[in-house]
Amino acid sequence: MSGSITAGTAPRNVAAVPARLTSPPWRVLAAGIVWLVLAGVTLELPEAGDFPRTAVFAQGAAAIGLALLPLGLLACRLGTFGARLGHRSPWLTALAVALLAWELVTAKLDLLPMPFFPPPQAILEVFVDDWQKLGGSTLNSLILLAGGYAFGAGIGFVLGVAIGTSKAVGYWAHPVLRFVGPLPATAWLPLAFFVFPSSWSASTFLVALATGFPVTVLT
Repeated sequence: MSGSITAGTAPRNVAAVPARLTSPPWRVLAAGIVWLVLAGVTLELPEAGDFPRTAVFAQGAAAIGLALLPLGLLACRLGTFGARLGHRSPWLTALAVALLAWELVTAKLDLLPMPFFPPPQAILEVFVDDWQKLGGSTLNSLILLAGGYAFGAGIGFVLGVAIGTSKAVGYWAHPVLRFVGPLPATAWLPLAFFVFPSSWSASTFLVALATGFPVTVLT
């Protein structure tokens, strides 16, 4: 029958339904307002100390708030992006509230004093002013981590294959692994820094030790 539609077949020329905003758009607007409140509190309330990056922190919070307001008004027209923004907007609000509380109890009310509890702008100051030192330290840490991981993974893989293919190696290796394996790598800190000539080699050994045991067991 020409007018009938075969059961189980989908219609052909059906336009794709765009993703719609499932959460109310006021959530995005509320997030923007909270970020603007954070900026206003940071700039207007007096501070308990001298923090040079207060204006930068407030400007960043204001920029986020000003960006969220029009996005909230247009969220229903932004398709998938608007839906995702509306879904994640409570987290944006929670982040702004957490930063606001942090700002109040540290920089404004001095309930948690420096230097043990620095305010957000003090953390921002470190990243802005000392980014070269932080970047170099991070790079050195990654190099150390990569070297220790490669060394430990290589030794662990070879040892794991040797244990699986040779009963003699397994006979001698199993007692050592049962003794060394349960000990965390941090327990070897005093011995490592005493035996190795530098902190770099001691750190490489600890990373390799923490990597080699699981690789050996899982090989």
